[in-house]
Amino acid sequence: MSLNRLVPTTALIGLALAASACAGVNSMQPAYTKAAIRDLDVRTDTDQLNLRYTFPPETAYYSGGVNVERTDDLIRVVIARCKVDERCEPDVPSHLPRPTNFEAAVRIPWKGERVVLVHADGEQQLSP
Repeated sequence: MSLNRLVPTTALIGLALAASACAGVNSMQPAYTKAAIRDLDVRTDTDQLNLRYTFPPETAYYSGGVNVERTDDLIRVVIARCKVDERCEPDVPSHLPRPTNFEAAVRIPWKGERVVLVHADGEQQLSP
């Protein structure tokens, strides 16, 4: 096989890997550990779950909100980790302006389902 045929294939593989790394914005793959998320405040209203938290101070990343996965009786929540200079579109964006003391706050539509916050090192039940 000639070198000319290898270079385009190698370039395509590199592009595919870069695209898959960027595709993690709306992912249910957790980036933060339980210990990394501080000041977790969970409040339920009649039709929404209000979640406020402090994420780790980083120069290149922030939390733009959360990603949500729903089943009949369970809501799984993953805190999104977004690159500062890239577009970030979590399922439920934070309603606080960025950056606000490394805090984020979201309102998740809720009908009394069990809610679990998924961390990189385990899960944490938030409600009920």
